[in-house]
Amino acid sequence: MHVISKFELLVLLIEAYEQQYYPMNKTNPIATLESLIYEFDINYESLIYIFGDIKTLEAIMTDKQEISSSQAESLAEFFNHLSPKLALTSHNFTQIKV
Repeated sequence: MHVISKFELLVLLIEAYEQQYYPMNKTNPIATLESLIYEFDINYESLIYIFGDIKTLEAIMTDKQEISSSQAESLAEFFNHLSPKLALTSHNFTQIKV
């Protein structure tokens, strides 16, 4: 039998409170991409090699098409090359299924 310390109890209570009153939203890959495009002043043409053509990129940006896993990997590499401090992964550009 594990006896919980006061500290562990406090941590559990804080986590429960945060989950109830400050839940973490699901990631939004489009918002992430929009933010990075804005921050790094990237034009859509610079991303065509990742998406294949402008129509695919526009479909993704208007949430009519999801980012594929290979596109997500390429986006992470692209933005990490611009700023290695980001440490992005493909998970930053894929929708979490709940």
